[in-house]
Amino acid sequence: MGVAMQLTSVIHQRIVLFVSVLLNVYLEQRPLGTVVMAPFAMQILDAEQSGSPDVMFIRAQNAGLLKATLLEGVPDVAIEVVSMGSTAIDRGTKFLTYEAAGIPEYWLIDPERDDALFYHLIAVKNDEGIYELRYRRIELDANGDFQSIEISGFRLHVEMLWADKLPTTSQIIEIVRVMLDIRN
Repeated sequence: MGVAMQLTSVIHQRIVLFVSVLLNVYLEQRPLGTVVMAPFAMQILDAEQSGSPDVMFIRAQNAGLLKATLLEGVPDVAIEVVSMGSTAIDRGTKFLTYEAAGIPEYWLIDPERDDALFYHLIAVKNDEGIYELRYRRIELDANGDFQSIEISGFRLHVEMLWADKLPTTSQIIEIVRVMLDIRN
């Protein structure tokens, strides 16, 4: 699954930018780690396999994995925004690859379907009684907010992703203030 360039839509780019800025502003207030955006490769499973999620979060304690041009290992959160024609890859191939690689949290945002799915890796007993790591869905709360398990205190009101106009930087700062107030 080498790194390949794929055409993306304007809405794809806007959502990637919005999520990246939202995470960056949040992490400026709570320095839990680093956010990087594609194209920035991660090397997973073995030297042969790599990928480039749209956005990655790497915890501060895993910062040593972050090199100048590559993440040597897995991020703590991989975020994919489905592009035109990438549904099967994002929902299938990448889902299974990220799960097998042990990426703790996977966000799958699909602007064509106004759908966002969030997964967290947990140990599940298989038919042979052996525990395996598998993704389980993280449900939205009663307000329609996603609450990240890997990014402490971070929440995303999913409906914002489908708005005709995504929040401005000033609005993102206010969203983060509210997030931090909720947490306290």
